[in-house]
Amino acid sequence: MLIDAMSAGIVKQRAETAKQQALDVNKYQKKIISTSYTLGAPDSKKAVICFFDPICSGCIDFQKIMVKSLQQKKDICFHILPVVALGEHSEEITKLYHTVYAKEPDKFINFIDAITQDISDINKALTTIKFDKNNIQQFENTVNQKMTENIEWLEKLHITSVPCIFVLNGFRSQNPKRSEEI
Repeated sequence: MLIDAMSAGIVKQRAETAKQQALDVNKYQKKIISTSYTLGAPDSKKAVICFFDPICSGCIDFQKIMVKSLQQKKDICFHILPVVALGEHSEEITKLYHTVYAKEPDKFINFIDAITQDISDINKALTTIKFDKNNIQQFENTVNQKMTENIEWLEKLHITSVPCIFVLNGFRSQNPKRSEEI
C-alpha cells in the first residue's frame, strides 16, 4: 500500500512537472526558438521543439524521424537544441553539431542523417558532407555559447531527461536562423 501511494505521488508529480514545462515552453517559445536551430518549413503551423543529446538512443530515433520528415518535405518545422547529457563522447558530438551548423548550415540535415546511421563513425559523417575538421577551432566561441545557452534552457525549464519534445500547433516561427527551407 505504501509503495502504491508513493508510485501515485511520483506519477502525479511528473504530470505536474510536465504541465509546468509545457506552460514555460509556451511562455518562452519565441526566445527558445530564437536560440534553436530551425529546420524545415518555418511558416508551418506545426512546430516541434526538441532538446536532445545526439548520442542517446531515443534522441537518435527522434533525429531519424525528423530527417525522414524533412526529406519527405512535410509541412513541419523543427526547432532543435542539442545538449550534452551523456558524458565526453556526447560533448564531442554535440560540439560537432554546433560547428557543422555554424560553418555549413545547408549541410546540417545531411550531417544529422549520416551521424545517426553510425554514431561511432564521426569521420564518415563528416566525410559525407565534405566537412574539414580543421574548421572546428574557428567556431569554438560560437559553439561554447550555444552549448551554454542550451544548458541554461534545460535548467530554466527543469528538463531532466532527453529527448524532451514539445509540439506547438498553430504557431509560425518565422525564425530567420534556419539551415534550409523545405
